[in-house]
Amino acid sequence: MYEPTSLPLIRVRSRVTDATWQLRVAQATRDEVVIKRIVAAEAKGLSLNEAIAKELPANRRSWALRRIPSYRELGFEALIDARTPREAEVSVACRQAVQAAREANPRLTVDQALEILRRQRITPLPSASTIKREFARVKERRKYARKKAASQGGTIVVELPLGGGELLAAAETETGGIAALTRAVVGVAAEALPAGSSRATGPAAVATSQASSSALRAGPSPA
Repeated sequence: MYEPTSLPLIRVRSRVTDATWQLRVAQATRDEVVIKRIVAAEAKGLSLNEAIAKELPANRRSWALRRIPSYRELGFEALIDARTPREAEVSVACRQAVQAAREANPRLTVDQALEILRRQRITPLPSASTIKREFARVKERRKYARKKAASQGGTIVVELPLGGGELLAAAETETGGIAALTRAVVGVAAEALPAGSSRATGPAAVATSQASSSALRAGPSPA
């Protein structure tokens, strides 16, 4: 079975069934035969419109005009249907991984986050908008921590993602070891940090971890 190499298609592959993926690859394979004939005819001296008219009926001209530029740039994968079904609810493990990676590397990009999730075998992979939403949560948590520290005159402590006792417990149940996953994700994210950049480590991280563990043992606080 053909496996994609581009991150957008890797995300698509993670969110469709094997049967659907195989159908899409098969259609792209058939389309590539036609596209190659059109490109070859153009190389022999025909205009692009003439080459298309030679190989396709008039009602498929616009299809070819859309596909050929991207095929020239990206090759076969540009012909694979990249539509995705409606995104399922993001798992706790996925949210934990994205937020932990962003905490470790504030400069982490969406594509880098997707690559980390792929390496950690988290499926289905989320959309770019979902990853950006998790990034925004990390940003808001940092802003809150700075304000709190400024008002109290203390050290800034940025809480770990999903630090609440209930969500942490849910993550443990879902992943069978979210702590190990988070450590792996943080390590991968840190690799992308430019030389000399800083990240949340040391006593603050230890204190936050201890606070999260205490919350998990104590359970939710009374209202």
